[in-house]
Amino acid sequence: MVIKEENEDEVSTLVDASKADAVFGIMEGNVDGIVEAMKANRSDAKVQQHGCRALLELVDHDNHNKANLRRVWKDGRGVWFVVQAMKAHQGDAGVQGAACEALDGLVRLDIHRRRAGNKGATRAVVKALKVHVTDAQVVKSGFSALA
Repeated sequence: MVIKEENEDEVSTLVDASKADAVFGIMEGNVDGIVEAMKANRSDAKVQQHGCRALLELVDHDNHNKANLRRVWKDGRGVWFVVQAMKAHQGDAGVQGAACEALDGLVRLDIHRRRAGNKGATRAVVKALKVHVTDAQVVKSGFSALA
């Protein structure tokens, strides 16, 4: 099958999203699997974006599942990898928006907010807001994460 040149970006985006979906589709409910996938694919913005969303889904599923929230915070790796994704993909609004949403979901308790701040989350969100000041998702989720 020959792909027309003007469709290459669209096809590439579909392949990237499909790869990320495949990576995280088998890891539903598995914090370690999600952070390992993010670790193994640090340079892939789509995998990082989907990883942030997967971590958020863990804590949002079933009315803010406290057991999953505890697992994400057990050693702080979930938040650390969200912050690392933000640092590695500062120019990607999709990653920044998903990361801000994930941090917002992960810092519901004050103790978690302090721990996230210690891992550089506050600085990363402020930087995302400065870089993506015109992106509605980043602005909304960024300010919510800081609130």
